[in-house]
Parts: sequence; structure tokens; C-alpha cells
Amino acid sequence: MAVADRVDHVRSFDPDQDRLSLLERSIDYNGYDNFTTYQTEVDSLDDYLDDGQPDIILMDIDGWEHEVITSSPDTIAAEPIWLIELHTDQPDVPDEKLNPHEVVEHLQNHGYETEEFAHRGSYDPFGRERDDLNAWHVLATPTE
Repeated sequence: MAVADRVDHVRSFDPDQDRLSLLERSIDYNGYDNFTTYQTEVDSLDDYLDDGQPDIILMDIDGWEHEVITSSPDTIAAEPIWLIELHTDQPDVPDEKLNPHEVVEHLQNHGYETEEFAHRGSYDPFGRERDDLNAWHVLATPTE
């Protein structure tokens, strides 16, 4: 939501209707009119480029980052800024799909500089115990 005032359009994807409804209520409450929400699982961001090239991508997809990023070569070529929450342990994701270090390496190999800028252990903004979550945030910017 913090970037909504700085970009032309925001697209949000979530397979969970409850989370999507919460986001839509927040969008309405804050008076944003530049959001499109999709209740869907996304395999490739390239499927959504018809609506224009993204300037920034905020990604928190609970361990499926590697699969989505590696299947989105056109999106990577458009050189958006990426802000990604990466997971090393996610109960609903098979271990062979959890490749957080490969996500960073994939972006670096495609011309991005990456910076890890925040660790999160048991912190949860809603005050819930999250000792089972091992995640961190990565900022990836295209090299000039």
C-alpha cells in the first residue's frame, strides 16, 4: 500500500479470498483507485504484461518465489525493482521448491544488484507468534 501513491497502477495476486478481501477493504478505506486484485495463483508474471510493464514488484508468496521468478523472463527483462520476502521454511511448499538463494542468484545473473535489508524471525505485524517462520527481505534493482 505504501507505494500506491507513487505508481500508476498496482496489481495484487492472491489465491486466498480472505486475504484478498482484507486487502480490498484496505484499498477502499484508503480511497485508492489504482488497484486491480486477482484471486488466482500466479505461475508467471509474464501472463500479466499486456496491462503494461511493472515499475516495482512486491512479492510475498510464501516460498513459491523461485518458481514464479524463473518462469517470468519477460518481466525480468523489463527491469522492474523487486522487493521480495524469501522463505527458507514453509510448511505448504515442498522442500525442492524452496530455493531462496537461487532466487537471489537468478536475479543477479540477469543484471540485478541485490541487497538483504531486513531479517524477520518471530516478528509478525499482527502480534502473532511466528517462531516457525524463517524469512528475510531482499531488494533487487537493475544495474545501470
